Formats: sequence, structure tokens, C-alpha cells
Amino acid sequence: MLEEPIEVILACKAFLGKSVDDWSDETMQEVKEALIRQKPYLAAYAGANVYVEGLKNGSIYVAHAYNGDIVRLQDEEGVDQASFAIPEEGGTIWTDNMCIPKDAENVELAHEFINFMLDPEVSGRNSDYIKYASPVKEARNYVSEEVLENPAVYVPEDLMKKLWFTPQLDEEARRKIENLMIEVKASTVKPEGGIPGFEVGAALTALGGSSLIRKFR
Repeated sequence: MLEEPIEVILACKAFLGKSVDDWSDETMQEVKEALIRQKPYLAAYAGANVYVEGLKNGSIYVAHAYNGDIVRLQDEEGVDQASFAIPEEGGTIWTDNMCIPKDAENVELAHEFINFMLDPEVSGRNSDYIKYASPVKEARNYVSEEVLENPAVYVPEDLMKKLWFTPQLDEEARRKIENLMIEVKASTVKPEGGIPGFEVGAALTALGGSSLIRKFR
């Protein structure tokens, strides 16, 4: 599972049929219990530097991950069976953001850089390179057909309707998230029935409503 707590918790909420905006104590308790039950079957809560390598060497079968990482993995030499799926429960949609610090010394240059990155041609070429969709509509005119038609990059409209943006969090929700993950990571639960961990972990992660799932066989 991803190392970002908000991604993990939203995925679990989707699996439980809960609203991503539900931060009630009851729902958070259900999320905590589900994550604790899953924990023995996980390889790790980790980022791309762990799950990409794990998918390549076969130590990880299914990863809660970001689509661009997996599409780039598919392009690597010797990797021919990496696939990507969005769970039926849906998943997270997000955008990168560029900000200028209030004490920046080169504000004008910063604006120039942002304008450069948002130029349709530049944004389209960037999308081709990083394997993430560009939020600039005109950039599609400069994206290669291979990337533009890859549903793992440019998600079809019917699937887009099942995705959600990460909700804005108040201090209470942030506190609940932090406390929940502390308890989950500190928990010790043995796998039920002695079933090998990775196979069960793959099943649980695939069913977990995670934002983006990649698998490698």
C-alpha cells in the first residue's frame, strides 16, 4: 500500500462503502480494524522506490500505486507483464501543483517557468515523458497517440466518473488520520489460517478500493 496515509484511508473507505468525506469516529474505527486485518499480508507501506522494484523482481504481486510509475515500468526492457487497473469502487484523482513561496526572490522568473510548463506543446511533451495526463486540454494535440490512447494515462470518461479528488481536511480530520495510522503500524496481528502472505495481500489490496492498482505476474 502507498505510504501516504490519506491514500490508504480513502482506499479503505471505498472498500467499506463509506464516503470519502466521512470522518466520523465510527467509520474511522472500521477503517482502522480493516487495515489492521490486512497488515500481516502487506509487503510494506511504501513509495515508488519500493513498489516498482518489487514488481520488477516479483517480490510484490499487486501494488497500490500511481499510474505513471507503472506505465513507465511497462516501457522498461525485460518487463512485459505489468498491468494496471482501477478498482470497481473507484479511486483518487489528483493534480500536481506549482506554487511560488511568498518570500521568493525571483517571482517573475517563477511565473515564466509556470507559463512555460503550462504551454500546450510543452505540457503535451511532458505528458509523453512522465506518462501522466496533462490537465491542459490543448496539450492533447501534442501527446503521442500511444500515450493518449492508453486508458491507464488518459482515463476514459466513464471511469473518470468513479474517481474523486482528495477531500480538504480540517485539523480534526488530520489528527484522526495521524492517530489511526500510528495505531495501525504499531499493531501486531498474525495471518489467519497460515495462508502465505503475498497471495492474500494481493487479494486484499485488489479488493481494497485503492486509488490505483498495478500488478505484475
